[in-house]
Amino acid sequence: ESFRVQQEREIAEQEEMMRLYYNEEEEDNVNGAKALGRLHSSRWQNGMIAMACLAAVALALGLGLGFGLDRSASQDLRTAGDEGNDVSDPLGTLSTNTDNPGGDRVGNLGSGGSFGSSSDPQEEQEYEEETSVPTTSPVATTQKAPTTAPSVLAPTILTDTLASLLPEGQSEQLQQLLSNPNSPHYAALQELLNDESLDLNDPSSSPLNLLRIQQKFALAALWHSSPNYWADNDDWMSDKDLCEWNGIACGASFASSIDSTPPPDDLALPEVDPPVTQQGVRRRRTRTLVAEDDPLYPHTILQIDLHGMAMSGALPEQVLPMLPALQSLVLYGNALEGPLPSDLYTLVKLKHLELDNNMFTGVISEDIQNLVNLESFYISENNFSGEIPSEMGACTKLTNLWLHDNSFQGTVPSSFGKLVNLEKLYLNGNDVTGSLPKEMGELSNLETLHIHNTQINELPSTFTNLKSLSSIWLDNCPITTIPTVLYTITSLTYLSMQQLSQLNDILSPDIGNLVNLQTLLLNGNSFLNGNIPVEIGKLTKLQAFYLYETSVEGNIPTEVGELTSMVDLQLQQNFLDGPMPSEMGMMKNLENLLLYNNELTGTLPLEVGEWTNLERIMLDNNKFIGPLPGGSIGQWLKCKYISMYNNAIDFAIPGKFGKLPELNVLDLGENELTGIIPEKLTQASKLEVLLLDSNKLNGPLPVSLTNLTNLVSLHVHNNKRDDSLGLDSTIPEDIAKLSMLESLRIEKNSISGTIPVGIGQLDNLVTFHAQDNLISGTIPSEMGEMDSIVTIRVENNLLVGDIPESVCIKDLPSLFVDCSLTCTCSYGCPDECIANTVEVNTTP
Repeated sequence: ESFRVQQEREIAEQEEMMRLYYNEEEEDNVNGAKALGRLHSSRWQNGMIAMACLAAVALALGLGLGFGLDRSASQDLRTAGDEGNDVSDPLGTLSTNTDNPGGDRVGNLGSGGSFGSSSDPQEEQEYEEETSVPTTSPVATTQKAPTTAPSVLAPTILTDTLASLLPEGQSEQLQQLLSNPNSPHYAALQELLNDESLDLNDPSSSPLNLLRIQQKFALAALWHSSPNYWADNDDWMSDKDLCEWNGIACGASFASSIDSTPPPDDLALPEVDPPVTQQGVRRRRTRTLVAEDDPLYPHTILQIDLHGMAMSGALPEQVLPMLPALQSLVLYGNALEGPLPSDLYTLVKLKHLELDNNMFTGVISEDIQNLVNLESFYISENNFSGEIPSEMGACTKLTNLWLHDNSFQGTVPSSFGKLVNLEKLYLNGNDVTGSLPKEMGELSNLETLHIHNTQINELPSTFTNLKSLSSIWLDNCPITTIPTVLYTITSLTYLSMQQLSQLNDILSPDIGNLVNLQTLLLNGNSFLNGNIPVEIGKLTKLQAFYLYETSVEGNIPTEVGELTSMVDLQLQQNFLDGPMPSEMGMMKNLENLLLYNNELTGTLPLEVGEWTNLERIMLDNNKFIGPLPGGSIGQWLKCKYISMYNNAIDFAIPGKFGKLPELNVLDLGENELTGIIPEKLTQASKLEVLLLDSNKLNGPLPVSLTNLTNLVSLHVHNNKRDDSLGLDSTIPEDIAKLSMLESLRIEKNSISGTIPVGIGQLDNLVTFHAQDNLISGTIPSEMGEMDSIVTIRVENNLLVGDIPESVCIKDLPSLFVDCSLTCTCSYGCPDECIANTVEVNTTP
């Protein structure tokens, strides 16, 4: 009778709590949460009363029913006491660990200490405070608080059921882990025990109940295996349906996804400028799942995508088999470590396994052969070692295999020839050796092959059968000759053989067979010699040709004019000679032309004006002569970088350079230029670097020079050569307008006048060289106010007076003056002037 009264009181209190929760404002909601806490306390008391009553009755009947009820019985009693009173927990009030909201609903619910029968008002108040709604959420990636809440004993049928879901031989291990309070499995079990939506006393009461139990256990164990909060942990360990948790996709919600990521660092393009054909290179991850005719399919987890979530720790054993229907496991871009769990290979429906860019170690098990449905296997940029297992050949549905940037050793297994659906294979950045197996000639669908930065030294002749192969990277391999089979793979659009230190060969005329080639990279091969074959002109689709830092010699063949698709031509640092062919003017798509450090001669052909898309031209350190074709140069409206220093170019500087609106760098130093610096040049308002040194220029500096307010370097020094008197103007009084200037070199001219005081406002100026001129007056004290100055050279001028104390106390690494000044600094004076040195106070 007492028990029924308690039940009625409980129902009334519950109804009052629900009214407070649903009908009142925010303050009443909190009161409702507190009422809910008191309700559960009351319910626990009721359960205890019921248990005591039943135990007494059983004892009286002589049934021998002791009070030592197991968890299953106590759960049954509690369920019976709650019959008809199923109350949800929308406010999360059953979780009292506010340091870990959403991540630990672990077990305050079953603790006799938390829900005892004490009527102490102070204790009740403390409990109400504990069960109030958390107002803050954890900061992403911070360390999780340890689980300190008392645990709940699990029904034996539950642990037995979980263990039965594992492969044979692992059940006992799971039972041990479930009883280990330090394991993520134990924490996951507590999550289950605190989920009132699950029937834990009869897990197999319905297929859906069992599915939810095993799936939540797996996800909870995964969550608790990471010691830190993830970058986006919303929804996890919440009351939401599992299929709504962040990164989880079930049958009802899954849609194919495409994710684009940039290539890893080892695939970086050449240092100078990347070929245009690669500027948009992105490796695509395409995932599709297969629907099943199963009523549980809408609730079945098919994909876990937690990439870039700042996960850490190791993937736990005895967890993944709880997700037998999993088709896609995406964990790339985290900080996961340790070996892969051995039971990963039991996920026979897995289609996409993406674990790249983590810190995994160990070997790839021969059990990889079980994953016969695998289509994408990404484990690059980890610390895997050992040999690549030959059993991987059983994964015949593979289309994408990324093994790069690990520590794999040995040879590539011949079983790779069975991967007939393979499209992309990345082996680069490993220690694999020898020849690729001839069986790989059967890979008729192979499109991309990356074996650079390995010890692979040979390609089999069977590669001539690879009719789909479009891209191959062989950089930095111990290859001694260019594999002749390459010249037969006419489907190639991208061929990279850079930095082959052992290569000693010539570029064969057979290169002309590769008529579909768009990118050809042969740079950094010191012993690649001979001439550029005229057959190069057959590659009319070629957009990027890198042949720099080799021993190639001879003329640039006129046939290069046939390369009308050419965008990026880099032939620098070779032994090329002869003139630049006028036929090169037909390359109207050209954007980058680098020919520096050769022995090219003659004048620049007028046809260079056809390069209306030109952005950079570098012709330094050759033997070009004659005038610059000013009319043609004026067509380079997109040009940003022009460098022609150290040639023999004479005549005057074309004013058309000032018509180039995008020009950032103009370097014409160390030539034979004569005349004045044209005023029109200062119209190139984006100029940052202007280098006209070591010519035979004369006359004044342009009046409007200081309009070039983006200038960082201005070098007009050493124009007083032979019969030239050099530049003969003064330093502009408004020099302070060049506020970005870092290097100003005007030495060895006939510059006169004084050093303007405005120079002290050039806070970015590092180098000021004005020696060997006709500068008079004194060194302005304002020069000591320049924040960045390192070098001042003003010797061999007509300066007088003292070196300002403001300059002395800067203790410059390089200060050069002469005896015409009173040497008040303890440094910077010629030896013969040291006698006049006066020590100054260097305290600022």
